[in-house]
Amino acid sequence: MPRLKKQYFWVNQLRRDFLVDFSYKISFFGQFLGIVLTSISFFFISKTFSMTNSIHLADFNYDYFMFATIGIAIIDMVITIMRSLTNSLREAQTLGYDEILFISCVTPTYIFFCSSIYTFIKGIFKFIFYIFLLQLLGDHSFSFSSILIVFFLFFVMIIPFLGLSFFGLSFVLFFKQADPVNFIINTVVSIFSGIIYPVSVMPTFMQKISDFIPLTSQLNSARHILINNSLDNYISSNLFYLHILFSLFFLFCSMLVFKIVVSLVKIRGTLGTY
Repeated sequence: MPRLKKQYFWVNQLRRDFLVDFSYKISFFGQFLGIVLTSISFFFISKTFSMTNSIHLADFNYDYFMFATIGIAIIDMVITIMRSLTNSLREAQTLGYDEILFISCVTPTYIFFCSSIYTFIKGIFKFIFYIFLLQLLGDHSFSFSSILIVFFLFFVMIIPFLGLSFFGLSFVLFFKQADPVNFIINTVVSIFSGIIYPVSVMPTFMQKISDFIPLTSQLNSARHILINNSLDNYISSNLFYLHILFSLFFLFCSMLVFKIVVSLVKIRGTLGTY
């Protein structure tokens, strides 16, 4: 069996993921066309509410176009990252090289962690493209410092989603079935995190659920920073640092679960079963 070289593995993985993604030209450029169509759609939808000055958008300069598009841009990145690990495993199972990943000198955790790097970098470029379209279609100018702060927030946002991705990876590896983790989390986040509508419009009991999801506060913080060009209270609050600690602990636990599952699958002898 061939063995993967540990040195510069992440560089090789990054290059491979880009070449594979870019080889499907229609899909590669189509995702950016989708961003254009999404931005234009929400630009015209926002015109419907342009004269209402809804109190639910008071913290965001009454700009629904900015509110919704920033939410979509961020959720697109974090959900894609959450799916990246299970997609990598599914590809390996389909092409028949999944066993190689688990017997190489590079640990499986590191291999799959590296498979998310390209997704994150692509997510950054897609977000920059969203920002460009927001400035092109809207009447707001983003400060460079605000964009940098939001990029820092990205790293905080993706930590728990990376952990969820490892949970989904463990499920696929152990049960050899489709991953329900991604579906459940996508549904919960889409409904309760205020992606395209403010959390304040939801009933009180739903707002309480959204308060338990760190992404809700992080999304609103990113919007506040970009729209108002200033920091909000969340960044300097204890809740922000509590979310970071919780996210790191959750990621550690999910990686530990993945290692245990890998060991169990090896003992069971179903590593290459698909």
